[in-house]
Amino acid sequence: MSAMGDRHRIGAVLGHTVLGGKPVVGDVDDQAPMRLVSMHEALHAALNATTPFGAILTAYHLLAQDIDLYRPVMPKLIAMCDAVHEEYATYLSVQITGIDISAVPEAFRYRDIYRRADLLVPNGLPAKTAMVEAGLRACMSPMALSRLAEHILSPDTPDLFRDEDQPNTRLLMLETAGEAFWEYAWSQTADTVHEHPGWHEWQTATAGGDRPRGEAAEAVENQIAELLFAEVAAWFDLQGMPVQPLADFAGFANRIGTAPQLRPYRSRLRLPQDDAAVFPGLARNAARQYTATPSSDEFSTVAESAPGVEADAAVIARQLGELRSLVAREGQADVRQALMNVLGTLGTVAASSVVAAQEIS
Repeated sequence: MSAMGDRHRIGAVLGHTVLGGKPVVGDVDDQAPMRLVSMHEALHAALNATTPFGAILTAYHLLAQDIDLYRPVMPKLIAMCDAVHEEYATYLSVQITGIDISAVPEAFRYRDIYRRADLLVPNGLPAKTAMVEAGLRACMSPMALSRLAEHILSPDTPDLFRDEDQPNTRLLMLETAGEAFWEYAWSQTADTVHEHPGWHEWQTATAGGDRPRGEAAEAVENQIAELLFAEVAAWFDLQGMPVQPLADFAGFANRIGTAPQLRPYRSRLRLPQDDAAVFPGLARNAARQYTATPSSDEFSTVAESAPGVEADAAVIARQLGELRSLVAREGQADVRQALMNVLGTLGTVAASSVVAAQEIS
C-alpha cells in the first residue's frame, strides 16, 4: 500500500476523520449521515482510549509524529487491528444513533462492515449489541501486551507480537464461536443480574428498542457489559488467546502514560486514570467523552483532522478559522451553523478519501 493509503488507514483507525478525533454529533434529521460518521469516529477514539491495543496505538502515533524511527511502526499496528476497529465503530455507531445504515453513502463502505459485525452474534439474543461490543473489545485486549512490558514503546515491540495476539486474528477466531457460546454467555450473565433492582426496567426498555434510562437500569447495562466481557475473555482463554481483564487496564494505561518516551506528549495522551473511566456501559458512555462540543483551543490542525487530504486544506482551514472567531464572539446558533459547515466539508473529504484510498491501495 502507498504512503497516502497508509495515512488514510491510520487516520481512520485513530478517529481523526472529523475534527481531530473529537467530532460533534448534531441532531438534525437531514444530517443523519454526518451524525453517524461523527459517532463512528468518536468510537474509534473511545476504543483506543479504553483498550490495551488501543492505548499502544495511541502512544505510537504520538511518537511517530516527531521521531522517524517510529513512523514505520504505525502501518504495522494498523494492519493488526483495522478490521476490529472498523467493525466496532461502524456497528456501534449505528446502534447508538439509531440511524438506518442504508442512509449512509456507499462510499463510506459502512454497510458491508456493519453486516460482518452483525454476523458475530446470532439475532434474537438479548443484549446483542453488548455482546458484539464485548467480543470486539476482547479482541483489542491481548494479555501479551502485559508480558511485553519490558519492551514497551520500543520501535521493535510490534515485531514481537505473535499472530494470535493481534486483534484481527482474534476476530477471525471469534467468528467461529457459534450460537451455543453466545447463548451460554447470556444465560450466565442473566443469572447474575436478574435480581438487580433495575433488571425489569432494563428488560422493558431494551425489548422496546430503547436504551435504558435511569440510574438503576444503566447500572444493569454496565454490569451486563462487564459480565459479557468476562465471558468472552474466558472463551478466548480456552483458545489459548488470553485477554487482559478490564480491571487491569487502568494500571496498564498508567504504565503507558508514564513511559519516559511520552513525557513531551502527556498533555495529548487521553487514557483513563482509573477503572471508572473504563467500565461504563461501555461504548455509549465512552463515546460521550468524544462527542462534547469542543472549546476553541481543542481544534486540531488540518493535518490532524484529515490526514492525507491536503487538497482541501485551504477550505477546511478557512472554515475552522471562522469557527474559532464565532466561538469567541457569537451565540450558539451561529456556532452550530459553522460547525455544520465544517462537518459537511470534512464529510465530503472523508467520502472521497475512502474511494481514493481504495484506488491507490
